[in-house]
Amino acid sequence: MDKKYYIRLHKVSFEVSKEDYLEYHKIKRRIKYIKEAEKKLNVFSYNCLDTDGMSGEDIIVDTRVNVEEEACNNIMLDKLRFCLAKLNDDELYLIEQLIYEEKTERELSKKLGISQVAVNKRKNKIIEKLKNILNN
Repeated sequence: MDKKYYIRLHKVSFEVSKEDYLEYHKIKRRIKYIKEAEKKLNVFSYNCLDTDGMSGEDIIVDTRVNVEEEACNNIMLDKLRFCLAKLNDDELYLIEQLIYEEKTERELSKKLGISQVAVNKRKNKIIEKLKNILNN
């Protein structure tokens, strides 16, 4: 006589194969183990914070940060760094002074001992170079 195996679900017993019986109890033991481990580690689900008006997961959403915009900004910064690395020292100095140090073309022309028009032409030439690097 073969042994019969049963699984009880919702107060109803079902006859199953030995493999299904063993797999069911294996999963059941695993779930019990995980729940005990979660209790020891004080793990809880944000779903336990659900209310009628809001889900618990909504509490942790940071609406101050637009992730898509941040990703685009990071990509653009990487491209900018790549382009700036292609400039020689003189070109980089001019861009740093005009953009990062916020010097005027007139102030920079006095510092370099050249005309403001010359500074403007160099700046425009560098901008064109950066555009070409960016587009290639």
